[in-house]
Amino acid sequence: MKWLSIKDPEEWVVVSVDFARVTPPGDTLSSPSVVATVLRGMDASPGAALSGAPQITGTIVAQLMIDAVDGVDYKLRFKVQTSSGQRRVFSVAIPVRAA
Repeated sequence: MKWLSIKDPEEWVVVSVDFARVTPPGDTLSSPSVVATVLRGMDASPGAALSGAPQITGTIVAQLMIDAVDGVDYKLRFKVQTSSGQRRVFSVAIPVRAA
């Protein structure tokens, strides 16, 4: 799991994952999903930190992360299907701290 830069609780940022290294040549991605959970801290509704549906551009899946709880480390689990029938998953961690 890759740790990303600190996000302020009030920032709205796009979190992107590039699946290029695990996508077979010529395959396309579909059915993206992103789930937010808490690694450390307290947030009763971590999914509320995500806004809208994840978007695919080539091999990159992007998800908007909005208001989040100060002091919480979130895990975002990105999942996609490839056109050859593979399912790929990649997680990132995002610490949220007030600036």
